[in-house]
Amino acid sequence: MQLINAAPLAEEALAQRLVTAQVAPARADIVDRNGVVLATSVERYNISVNQVQIADWERKEQGKVLAEGPLDAARILAPILNLNESELAADLVGDKTFVYLAKGVTAEELALVRAERISGITWEATPERLYPNGDIAGNVIGFMAEDGENLNAVGMAGAELLYEQELTGTAGSQTYERSRYGTMIPTGLHSETPAVDGSTVVLTIDRDIQYYTQEVLDQALAETGSRAGTVVVMDSRTGEILALADSGSVDPNDPGATPSNQRGSRAVSDVFEPGSTAKTITMAAALEEGVATPTSQFVAPYAYETEYRVFRDSHEHPDLKLTLAGILVNSSNTGTIQVGQQMSDETRYEYMRAFGLGEPTNLGLPNESAGLLGEWDDWDGITRYATMYGQGVAVTAVQTAQVYGVIANDGMRVSPTIVKGFESADGAFTERDNAEPVRVVSESTADAIMGMLVEVTESGTAPKARIDGYLVAGKTGTAQAPDESGALNNIVASFVGIAPADDPRIVVSVVLYDPASSIWGGETAAPVFKDVATFALQTLRVPPTKGDVTRYPITWE
Repeated sequence: MQLINAAPLAEEALAQRLVTAQVAPARADIVDRNGVVLATSVERYNISVNQVQIADWERKEQGKVLAEGPLDAARILAPILNLNESELAADLVGDKTFVYLAKGVTAEELALVRAERISGITWEATPERLYPNGDIAGNVIGFMAEDGENLNAVGMAGAELLYEQELTGTAGSQTYERSRYGTMIPTGLHSETPAVDGSTVVLTIDRDIQYYTQEVLDQALAETGSRAGTVVVMDSRTGEILALADSGSVDPNDPGATPSNQRGSRAVSDVFEPGSTAKTITMAAALEEGVATPTSQFVAPYAYETEYRVFRDSHEHPDLKLTLAGILVNSSNTGTIQVGQQMSDETRYEYMRAFGLGEPTNLGLPNESAGLLGEWDDWDGITRYATMYGQGVAVTAVQTAQVYGVIANDGMRVSPTIVKGFESADGAFTERDNAEPVRVVSESTADAIMGMLVEVTESGTAPKARIDGYLVAGKTGTAQAPDESGALNNIVASFVGIAPADDPRIVVSVVLYDPASSIWGGETAAPVFKDVATFALQTLRVPPTKGDVTRYPITWE
């Protein structure tokens, strides 16, 4: 006679049968401001085999064996899974209880596999990330790839990377009894902690404006021979980015087709000297500090000598009798220096910081640069003057849009943002935290600068930026940039504009790198602004200009 205490043995046996598996939550979508899906996950399936079980499989009909074992299974499954029959057969033969046969199988293909009812063939659901719009906003959306450690796909760039936690959600778990063949015992113990799906990331991007902006940019590169370019379209009232276009934007469905150093957003990571577009800051500071008015009179020579060096305008000319407005309209370096000299370096530095230079905008994309702005007391003699007209400092395309957003928003700096917020699986929406607006200059100063910038498009350097029916304010820029050797042989041509000037709705910043047709922003970048801004105004249903702005004389006698 033998006595056995069965309870401990039963518990040990149960513990051996119990398996706990993680239940992955559904990765949420990324959508544009109107709910258009930019990134989504679809369910695919991985097919596997238990080689021990399939060895005993057979199919009978009226007592007759029609198919049996791994070789016949390979013959049946190979055309369904689009696999080589002999290679598949090799994977079906052996003594392993788990071997992957195919990954990323569609629901339709899985249905065909299941219909064959082959013993030992199992499947598991797995998500696949799809980007239905190809490279449209690819620089913003980002892409996914395996992380290298646990082989799970994770965000590697753009919103996919920065909002990985929000998109992923919280994993659940499932505990069940497993048979000796590795399959779930239907009548066994089973418990589950549900996964919490991720939250949809709602971007500020308008898919249609983004698409059109990328098309115009690509055309501009072809026509001007530019090496690269970026365009930023921003709602001046809210700071929301409606389009953020980079030439050569990555297709998230195939990121490997794009060089690794071009898979992010050049608009937030690449810096350049803004050139004359930054003269607006010097003019605004002069007005705010009371050292000049829009009609203050100056004589701007072609060459202006300082104690450190002689500074020159872009074109040779006789002495010009220009007002402050005229200096900006004519983009005179020598005139701007005379204006800047009336303020201390520290004062000008503080205004540059107030307009957002030297710090990231935190708009909501990874790898954003703060630009380059040295401390004022570290400036050498040349840098002191160069910063007055947009050299000796470096910015991103988004920062230039932010500067002109201050003028468009009555002197208030509204931080740019690319993300509106997050919508949870239950439909609750949470806005993304953004910085509170900050006053940079008075409303009267902003109004005066607006009037001066309107004259730039009406009678100055950017007539090609005009839009029929709308009053446009803006400024051209041309600056040198270093090449691979560090020599200043490259060119950055730009235009930043506001429309409509009488009741601002959008700011558009256009930057072209190394245009071959012309180095001047008014010739190359301004037409891009016109096309993009026209489409954006129409899409947003902004009515034509009805009012006007205060205009100022640009010369004096």
